[in-house]
Amino acid sequence: MTRSIMAVVVVLMLAGMAQANGLDDLNAGVAAEKRGDLDAALGSYTRALDSAELTKENQTIAYLNRGLVYGRRGDYDAALRDFNAALRLNPNSVLAYYNRGLAYGAKGDYDAALRDFNAALRLNPNDANAYNNRGIVYGEKGDYDAALRDYNAALRLNPNYAAAYIGRGVIHFVVGRFTDAATDFAHGLRIDPKSAYDTLWLHLSRARAGRADTDEFVRNAAAVDRKVWPGLVIAFFLRQLSADQLLMAAESPDGQKRRGQRCQAVFYIGEQEILDQKLERATPHLKEALDVCPPGYYEHIGAKAELSRVGK
Repeated sequence: MTRSIMAVVVVLMLAGMAQANGLDDLNAGVAAEKRGDLDAALGSYTRALDSAELTKENQTIAYLNRGLVYGRRGDYDAALRDFNAALRLNPNSVLAYYNRGLAYGAKGDYDAALRDFNAALRLNPNDANAYNNRGIVYGEKGDYDAALRDYNAALRLNPNYAAAYIGRGVIHFVVGRFTDAATDFAHGLRIDPKSAYDTLWLHLSRARAGRADTDEFVRNAAAVDRKVWPGLVIAFFLRQLSADQLLMAAESPDGQKRRGQRCQAVFYIGEQEILDQKLERATPHLKEALDVCPPGYYEHIGAKAELSRVGK
């Protein structure tokens, strides 16, 4: 969900003796998806599903994979249709429940997403990804205690789960525990020193906790590519880009990408204005973030918390 921070689990078909045309198409779809050719992947998965030669198991895989491709393209309704089809074929498919939960979450249908993540966890109680993404949904619903429980569960299962540290850190930030938030972002940065989001949120958490981190921020920023998104946001905080330049950099011909980057640009501009004690200027940026941020973006619940703190 940032970006969306919800991590998609790709279902891979293991290539075997592809003698039947349906299986050939299924494996061709996997190969196309791996090289990033989503149009070719959709075509191959559709041809595989049109074939009468696939086993029930491989039909389930084809629906799951095609649903994931639709999700990557932002067509969540089509993704849901495919995950529903996979569940009709296999009502106990953990991946179908999990990925359908992602699609519902991306559409902002948080109650449906919770039902699916709950189902996935009943079938596999040791799924750190499901706990992490259910934590994101609880955060969007404002149930921060439940979100923290899920991030804690994800980290017990996988102590090096960088995304769970970001998620838990954001919840700490939202409720005003800035020192705890900084601890989580610092841990995430140790796992992934090039993480732009850990770098950004650590800087914000340190500042809000009253701890000057200029030298630390510069050191952390040096590991991030500041010529591409979201490294450009770090360049903004380093005063290497103006707010107007950051907003211009957020533009993209891809509508889904443009919305996500605009969301982040206005949120982080608002955060810098809060640090500069320019609360009246921060408010419209935070309100825009609340309006434009896609479901599951941490900047969305961040904007909601900040507007509450500034009394708007």
